[in-house]
Amino acid sequence: MGVDPKHQGKKAGAVLAKFGLDLGEKTCLPIYFEASPSVIGLYVKLGYEVLNETVVHKGELFGQEEDIVVPLVIKMPSAANGMTFYEWREKGYPRLG
Repeated sequence: MGVDPKHQGKKAGAVLAKFGLDLGEKTCLPIYFEASPSVIGLYVKLGYEVLNETVVHKGELFGQEEDIVVPLVIKMPSAANGMTFYEWREKGYPRLG
């Protein structure tokens, strides 16, 4: 999912992120986003964990000279009882809830 640029800055991203959080809670699964560097603060405020890994998009695909580094964020469901993504991964991704 993403927000059309003409609708960015109107809190549409917050609505989508909330939808993801609600879905993650219902399914007891983490929610993951590729976050735009300019709005990563939004996801942190909503309780997402910033991962050490990033995704790199080739700049030429977007008409830019430099590659675009995209931060990754994840929100563990409350069923994880405070476990971070990295702790969950270390345990072999056990079923939550």
